[in-house]
Amino acid sequence: MSTELELRLAVPAAAVDAVAAHLAALPGARAVPLRATYFDTASSALGRAGWGLRLRWEGDEAGWVQTIKGPLLADGLTRPEHNAPRGTAPEMPPLDRHAHDALPEAALLLAGLQEPLQPQFGTEIERLRARPTLPGGTRVELALDRGRLMGGRASAAVCELELEWLDGPLAPLWLEAERLVRAHGLVLEPRSKAARGHALARGEVVPPADWAAVDATLAAISDWARSA
Repeated sequence: MSTELELRLAVPAAAVDAVAAHLAALPGARAVPLRATYFDTASSALGRAGWGLRLRWEGDEAGWVQTIKGPLLADGLTRPEHNAPRGTAPEMPPLDRHAHDALPEAALLLAGLQEPLQPQFGTEIERLRARPTLPGGTRVELALDRGRLMGGRASAAVCELELEWLDGPLAPLWLEAERLVRAHGLVLEPRSKAARGHALARGEVVPPADWAAVDATLAAISDWARSA
């Protein structure tokens, strides 16, 4: 099973330029436009089960990628994930229910759906991405996402920094996260884009991040570091 370990931090407006400058100065940093459509049944069978299914354009090099992600596991950081390349043609390909058969939980969930999958909401994101190697040899992906979630007639802004562990010891990841939180007043964003988009599609209001939660964010990072 493929899993993703990712820390998602909301970025306050006053810190966006500084965070972007930090990433832009890293070796290999580049901007990638991301355009995604998320799918679910009319009764939100995937969303209610904590899953997200999308088709996303990831630039001319990667083209279309179909991704399914499951709910957070007990550690509050990792989740099951499977990615399937879907070609580089400009037009969005049709959704393939069998693209994730390699992930048993996803295959079982999709096979059991009694309703058709339909587009529910979309995202338009400009991602600034870098993959630095931290002290200790830990490789991470830092991604600053800026854009909007669009569900029905509603929309919500996105401005968040994702720290995804790629390989190596975990300790440097926590140190880097703590440094960024202290430097820029970042706070945890526990809700995935899928969760927020599903809420928009249901007509719910998506509240902003809790900007007073910097200390709570640092405490959570410290707890993860101790339990790693």
